[in-house]
Amino acid sequence: MKKHRLPSQAEFFICVFLFFFFSFPSLLFSEELYSPDEGIISVGMSEVIENDLVGARERAIEDAQKKAMVQAVASEIPSKMMEDNHRILNERLYQQGQKFIQSFKVLSEVPQGNFYKITIRFALSQPDIKNELKKIGITRQSQRPLRVLLMIAERDLGQRQFVFWWSYENPGSRPTLSESILKSKFQERGMYVVDHISLLKEISQNKKYSRDVNLAEETVKEYGRLFDGDIVINGNVEIEMVKSEGESGMKSVQANIAAKALQVEDGKVLMVTSFHAPASSTDEVTAKGEALRKALGMLSDQMSDLISRQRKGKADGNVIFLKVAGLQGFSEFLTLREEIKRRIPEIKGIYQRGISLENSQIDVETKLDAPALIQLLASRDLESFNFHVLSSSQALIELTVSPKSLTPRPKSNP
Repeated sequence: MKKHRLPSQAEFFICVFLFFFFSFPSLLFSEELYSPDEGIISVGMSEVIENDLVGARERAIEDAQKKAMVQAVASEIPSKMMEDNHRILNERLYQQGQKFIQSFKVLSEVPQGNFYKITIRFALSQPDIKNELKKIGITRQSQRPLRVLLMIAERDLGQRQFVFWWSYENPGSRPTLSESILKSKFQERGMYVVDHISLLKEISQNKKYSRDVNLAEETVKEYGRLFDGDIVINGNVEIEMVKSEGESGMKSVQANIAAKALQVEDGKVLMVTSFHAPASSTDEVTAKGEALRKALGMLSDQMSDLISRQRKGKADGNVIFLKVAGLQGFSEFLTLREEIKRRIPEIKGIYQRGISLENSQIDVETKLDAPALIQLLASRDLESFNFHVLSSSQALIELTVSPKSLTPRPKSNP
């Protein structure tokens, strides 16, 4: 290793004073920034590169700060849990030490050969550290928090093609607007969202890119495994201009979302859903942003409820998504819900997500799978409604309903 000339004592104290003056003026002028009998003592080390003593000292402080945070977290959870959750803890706590430091005192500092060593006593806010651990779902009694991977392709106004981060042709170096809004909303609910943009640098290119915007469920599952996710939310967001009125200057924009949630462990589709949200403004960008926030807000609410039930162990079996055409309002939904619950006690819960004549959206929580639920609906005749299944998959059933006193069942699409 190349040896470097160490600065003289005068140079050393000038550098230290300038570093403190510009970086930590409060340490020079505050009489009491720490409690001398409390805190965590941590030793930081850094190599001195090209006689840059100030830079080495700053890196040594960062090293000591990170070590202090590790000690603070270790007092809250077992070492095995720290190991299993290292990536999350590093992102949300170890690298964010400045948020939890109330004060600190330098106990000693000295160059040692080509290294700089500093010993610091930190006063940390342990309640804030506990609260952050709870937010990301890590406590002594908890398991690893569910990690959500977002795979949302977006097509903006005027664009002919979708933009998506797993694309060969135009890989995303930053999250799309849709992903940024969704990530923020999930984090508000205390959920952990995988930082796939950072992880892209760590994963070999032949594994992380695809030419297809619409991926097979098995491929989505493989992406989830590759990025250490537990649940993948995969879908498309399209933003379109609905109307532009010349005289008033109003622009009407609609955000259309179709997405599904897939469990990585077994590839099971937990939910399939879609939303359409319009918005108007004289400014196109404002209208687009409002439409996106509306649609993504509905999506995040629905997905967050599902993920919360999965995380807390309250989901008893499957969540099957029903798309129902023909309901004439909320009163008919209530009638349908009560009849289904009464006739099919195997259904634990029915949750309304949106009611319209064309397309009502309903979640059904049950131990049954979709084919078994269809069979029971057919065998346990409903009192007030005729129904006809148009299509079904593992987690989605599309059907039409009509009051028995009115029209006959519609014919199925070929």
